[in-house]
Amino acid sequence: ERVDDATALFDEIDKVVKERGKSNASPLLKQYFGVERKDLNLFMKIEPCSSSQVRFHRIDGSVALREAISGCNLIEYPTFEVALKSAAKRFPTLIQDVPNVEGDSCGMDVDR
Repeated sequence: ERVDDATALFDEIDKVVKERGKSNASPLLKQYFGVERKDLNLFMKIEPCSSSQVRFHRIDGSVALREAISGCNLIEYPTFEVALKSAAKRFPTLIQDVPNVEGDSCGMDVDR
């Protein structure tokens, strides 16, 4: 589904949750019902990256998509992951010991 690039990402997430409704939501989506925004993290997968070194940009969900992806390398459509703060460690945002090859966003220190 297309996302308005001027709308805050958390507002878009709220819209999806409300549209699906609790009764039609998958078990994965149900875990986010009633969770406050402050208890969520939003990540965007860094592309290109090898499958053995997947890394993520930590995204501020209170900003619009346009601002969130500004300066990021994108290949087609960005992949976003929403996670409870308690699960944030599953989304590494730094790559250590990997040379920064020109044009390779995987070598970036992405925590801003």
